[in-house]
Amino acid sequence: PSSPFDQYKGELVISLKYVTANKTHAEDSNGKGKKTKPSGAELHVLIKEAKNLTAMKAGGACDSFVKGYLLPSKNKSSSKKKTPVVKKTKNPNYNHTFVYNDLSLEQLKDVCLELTVWDRETLSSNDFLGGVRLSLGG
Repeated sequence: PSSPFDQYKGELVISLKYVTANKTHAEDSNGKGKKTKPSGAELHVLIKEAKNLTAMKAGGACDSFVKGYLLPSKNKSSSKKKTPVVKKTKNPNYNHTFVYNDLSLEQLKDVCLELTVWDRETLSSNDFLGGVRLSLGG
C-alpha cells in the first residue's frame, strides 16, 4: 500500500498560538482611565523553517517562500500572507509570523489554515513544492 510519505518533498516547521481578546483600558493625559473597545483575538502562525526541500532547479538549491490562507475567506487577498523569499538553500529559516486578526473561537472551528511552499522562478511560474491544510476537524 502506498503511503502519503511516498512523495516526500521536505518538512515545514511551524508553531501556532491563539491569543485571546483583551479588554484594555487606556489612560488619557490626566491619568483618568477610559474604556476602549476590546481588541479581537488573533491566530499567530510562526513559519519557522523548512527542511530537506526538493530542489526543482538544476543547481540543486531553492529560492523558497511560504504562502498562507485562512479558508474559507470572503476576501482572499486579506487572508493571504507570504514569507520573504529565502534564496539558495534546501533548508531555509523563515522565522516569519502570520497574524490573522479578529478571529473568535467559534470562527476558528469553521476555518482551515492552508500553507503552501513555493520555489520562486523569476522568468516563469513559481514551482509548487508542497502544502498542508490544518483545521480543528470539527
